[in-house]
Amino acid sequence: MKFGVLLDDHLFPEWRFYYLDYNELKRQLKVRTAANPQGKFAEQDEAAFVEILERELEKVASFRALKSDELERRVAHAQAAVDSILSSSDKPNETRMRAVEDELNKIATEMTELSKFVRLNYTGFMKILKKHDKHAGFQLKPTFMVRLAHRPFYKEGDRSVDSLVIRLSRLFDIVRTGGIRPPAVLPGGASQNFVRHTTKYWVHPDNITEVKLIILKYLPVLVFSSKGGKEFDPAITSIYLDNDAFELYLGRLEKTEGAEAIRIRWYGNMDQQEIFIERKTHREDWTGETSVKSRFAIKEKYVNGFLSGTYTMDKTIAKLRDRKQKSDKELDEMATLSREIQLSMLKRKLHPMDFLGYGFDHEEDIVRFPYAVLEVKLQNQAGSESPKWVTELINSHLVEEVPKFSKFIHGVATLIESRVTMLPFWLPQMDKDIRKEAPKRPPTALDLPSSSKRHLSVSPSVEVIIDRPSSVASTSRPNGPVSERTPLLARQEEDEEEDDDEQEQQKGKKSSDKRFPWRSLFASGSGTSLHIGAGGSAHPNAFLNSMIARENAGRTLQQQKRIVLPVRVEPKVFFANERTFLSWLHFCIVLGGLALGLLNFGDYVGQISGLIFTVVAMIFMIYALFLYQWRAHKIRNRDAAPYDDRFGPTVLV
Repeated sequence: MKFGVLLDDHLFPEWRFYYLDYNELKRQLKVRTAANPQGKFAEQDEAAFVEILERELEKVASFRALKSDELERRVAHAQAAVDSILSSSDKPNETRMRAVEDELNKIATEMTELSKFVRLNYTGFMKILKKHDKHAGFQLKPTFMVRLAHRPFYKEGDRSVDSLVIRLSRLFDIVRTGGIRPPAVLPGGASQNFVRHTTKYWVHPDNITEVKLIILKYLPVLVFSSKGGKEFDPAITSIYLDNDAFELYLGRLEKTEGAEAIRIRWYGNMDQQEIFIERKTHREDWTGETSVKSRFAIKEKYVNGFLSGTYTMDKTIAKLRDRKQKSDKELDEMATLSREIQLSMLKRKLHPMDFLGYGFDHEEDIVRFPYAVLEVKLQNQAGSESPKWVTELINSHLVEEVPKFSKFIHGVATLIESRVTMLPFWLPQMDKDIRKEAPKRPPTALDLPSSSKRHLSVSPSVEVIIDRPSSVASTSRPNGPVSERTPLLARQEEDEEEDDDEQEQQKGKKSSDKRFPWRSLFASGSGTSLHIGAGGSAHPNAFLNSMIARENAGRTLQQQKRIVLPVRVEPKVFFANERTFLSWLHFCIVLGGLALGLLNFGDYVGQISGLIFTVVAMIFMIYALFLYQWRAHKIRNRDAAPYDDRFGPTVLV
């Protein structure tokens, strides 16, 4: 689809005259090149085109700034209206609350449209600059990118958008609950064990704002604060542990029974004094147990000692027991968990995988994860269904399900790929566009009134987490060239090269992607940034080129790596193996009973026959046990080889 058609299909009708006039710019480009005998721009043509482009930029940037200020004022006005309603009487006025709710819905809708407005216009500018540089004979893009740096409508107020989302979430929550404000959530909560059904989805950068605004209409944004009244920080930092053999990585990747993941986690800023050490244990369905996450809190100053084995939690647990801050059962579980984790770390020689040393420190060497990660955690009561809005969201075009996705597995497979022998199944799919065709302006959840309090009886059992984490090893630099600081928008310029005069280039890109499936991973730019060294928000060409060189040099090695696909082993497979074993035992019992009768009541020949039958029955029993254990081992390891024994029965007969 041509970008001009795409723009017409997806623009917001009320803002039609504030979008980039892409078709007019294309017409100017075509007319002015056709008027020149050489098919290129003259100097006066270039000056006129730049002037038109400047006017378009000023129009778009001014509208973006105006609309952002308007949304800020409308949210502030809604906040004042809610405060007025709550302070006017003990019981909030439902009519006034409903009016505020309608206004919040309109604000949420316009925030979604503003996000699309920014994205479409930025893509339009990049495309028209590319066309100009290709046909006009002048290189305008480098110069115009400097101009964009002074009117950065595409990155202006990213923090303010997040702030607006949180403020909207609070207002929706007040309207939904009738003004009963929930207490602030302490980092980590009080529970040490969690048993929930978790599904993970990828969200394309184009859809992040819309997904956020849909969710906040039903669930408040979870903000962690160590002390009430302090400024919130929604960051969650995790450091995973593993050994040089990547034992935990392989266990989590293959989903073997009892596979563990051990990590250090804290909430908020880097100066947090309370750190959580967590252990996630995978359980197969056939065991009848459920995968569980367990954790305990430890002070930051004791973490290094705990990792090295020089510090134990005994003194801390004794203090908590003396102060009666936790029950004896909770403290006993905490002591057992800390000893098990520490023993596992020392026995397996685990160490933090994020603190690896690198022999270089280049800003260009950044591996970007191109999507946000949406986690949907459900803990429904028996017989109850998931909330309707959750079902509609996960079945919509906004998300793409990725079973068993793990940031730890992805980070290891991407950053330390040369040291692992197996890769996750989603890695070869990273160069594919996960966006789905959406109907032209359909009514969405944003256009509908949010649920009232009586409709949310099952909401406390739902937890939705959108991960847009920052870098794993470093943070982005605040200043830099404008062309290198557009992570949320970089992918679309490459993904939508579908104009007629770009088809040839697209073919070349596709063939290159087939040779180098990592290309779109490095060329993309939102979601998690996996940095190597202390990098900033830099252009990834250098690292991409080095990866291509490595790929050419070590293609044979790459072909030897195995992609691990998620394979679900049904419990009935184990039951079938057990039934086969019991069938063999039944035959052995019959044979043994016959032997016992001959030994007790037969003559000399009968006794000899009974003895032979006894030996045969024992051989059959031993063979049945061996066959059962052999098949059970293959099932647990998801072996794709045949499970039948072609020679055993023949030898026995």
